[in-house]
Amino acid sequence: MSKLSLNELEKKLKGIRIEAFVIHKGDTRIYEYLKNKKVVEKPLKVNSITKSIVSILIGIMVDKGLIKNILESIQNYFPEILESNDPQKKEITIFHLLTMTSGLQIGNFQGSKNWVKYILEQPIIHKPGSTFQYNSGDSHLLSAIIQKISGISTASFAEKYLFHSLGINKYTWLKDPQGVNGGGFSISLYLEDMVKLGRAIKKLAGWER
Repeated sequence: MSKLSLNELEKKLKGIRIEAFVIHKGDTRIYEYLKNKKVVEKPLKVNSITKSIVSILIGIMVDKGLIKNILESIQNYFPEILESNDPQKKEITIFHLLTMTSGLQIGNFQGSKNWVKYILEQPIIHKPGSTFQYNSGDSHLLSAIIQKISGISTASFAEKYLFHSLGINKYTWLKDPQGVNGGGFSISLYLEDMVKLGRAIKKLAGWER
């Protein structure tokens, strides 16, 4: 990128609500924008990047054989689905949650006393697998599945199999009323730890040069 284009980028970043923005090329940081110096001193709420982290953890579970098939029905983890009057709910798979194609109606589960129960009680408005809907509820169900399979919290699983290997030691991860780490938007990370995570994903995907 040219110096002129980076200057234009910075002007745009200043005009919107961006706390920090960095660009790496290999091991070299070629651009850095910080709203202020305090940005690097506290964990930043990374909102829906939480979804990506949860998806990575599902991938780790598959790699370790803890999940045999992402095409399996989630009724194996939420038996209450068997009591549903809607047979289509039994068709929802882990893959559908990962791709946000569960077909469940999007609801304001954050205001409920039991997030997982509220999400599962939403009606099916699209056949599972047929329609993409950006839905934090799907991601929260994934976090609940991670906890059910591992027997520990999603955060503890992340620490053991992802964070520690990357040197991520400080973060906050909010939980729902039942103690399930939020799957859709609940993590806060330090800027440099976000860089570590991003670079690790690039390497795994073969994008790092």
